[in-house]
Amino acid sequence: MPLHTAFKPKFPTLITRIPATTAQPTGRRQARLVSIRLQRELTRCACRGIPITYRQLLRSIANVSDADATLVRAALERLMDEDTIAARPFVAALVIGTQAGGRPEPWFFSKARMTGRLASLSDELDALAFHARELQRAISYYRAMASNSAAALSVRRPGVGNEGAVEMLMAKDVMTPDVITVASDAPIHAVADILVTQGISGVPVLDKDVVVGIVTEGDLLHRAEIGTARRPASWWSRLFKNKALLAAAYSREHSSRVVDVMTKNVVTVDEFTPIADIADLLAQRRIRRVPVIRGGKLVGIVSRANIVRALAVTANLPRSACKADDETIRQQILLALRDEAWPSGSTPNFPVKNGVVSFWGTVESDAERNALRVLCENVPGVQKVEDHRMILSFRTFAL
Repeated sequence: MPLHTAFKPKFPTLITRIPATTAQPTGRRQARLVSIRLQRELTRCACRGIPITYRQLLRSIANVSDADATLVRAALERLMDEDTIAARPFVAALVIGTQAGGRPEPWFFSKARMTGRLASLSDELDALAFHARELQRAISYYRAMASNSAAALSVRRPGVGNEGAVEMLMAKDVMTPDVITVASDAPIHAVADILVTQGISGVPVLDKDVVVGIVTEGDLLHRAEIGTARRPASWWSRLFKNKALLAAAYSREHSSRVVDVMTKNVVTVDEFTPIADIADLLAQRRIRRVPVIRGGKLVGIVSRANIVRALAVTANLPRSACKADDETIRQQILLALRDEAWPSGSTPNFPVKNGVVSFWGTVESDAERNALRVLCENVPGVQKVEDHRMILSFRTFAL
């Protein structure tokens, strides 16, 4: 047999592509939304001093996402991990099961034992007494927080965040409530005068108290009155350009009515939208402001300046002076790394001694090394970060 026919490899004729939902699960965002609504509902229940059942909890967060009992339990266990690290009472103690006779489900006691707060599960009376104490501690803790005006602005975040920051602010906390608006039949020169005298860069357009558009400085850049209208298209380009687009541009540059100039596809949010989602929306859509709607009516507006002001406010908040032991620092860093997508490879093994975090081994980029340093510096109790890892980039070759 000739050598070239001795081996004939068989290659697959069909290559199956892994679906995007498998490569990058979409459940992380859903779990985040569930956690946000869950902790908000539990904080409200703690301030009222009333426990809540699993059925009521599912009903309260059902309008945010299609949550099920599995997501709720995972979020509650995560809250218990965070409460253990931050030395807070278990807010999950407010959740009781109707089938358990008004007591928590068995996993609550198992999780409490894993965290070290519950010594044993053998004595049922001790477990019930532990739950009663945690329930009362949670109610007292969150009522005290609600009485503090600074703490009342913040909502717990479902992850380890910057120490001393106002967390999970919503649109209603940072928006400008007294919004300057114009009618859809207002003249252009009146809108320009409002932008100049009020020192703003955009104004919503209302028609019967309903937002129908928004006029910004960008909409008024190209105007025939000041000679900034676009030049007429050449005869050659007219053969290829869309006539409807040319006609719409002419109307925007020559019309004296707001309805012809304004941006009609307005992106809006409700007052309970987290500012993290608003920041993503402004960046993705490349816009500078977004109206806030309640029941179809305009109640405020959030601009980039509002988000920057929120950042300035957090700089004046007192930072926590708590001292965490080395093992707590290590667990908190691992908990924060679990939510991030940028760490390469497996979770690094690092020692913590007297608040000093040391990393050894290899890292793929200097950007990842810097990101890990920033993450550790935001963990309470960290005094110093020492990264001794060597940058070793692994290239991917396509065959």
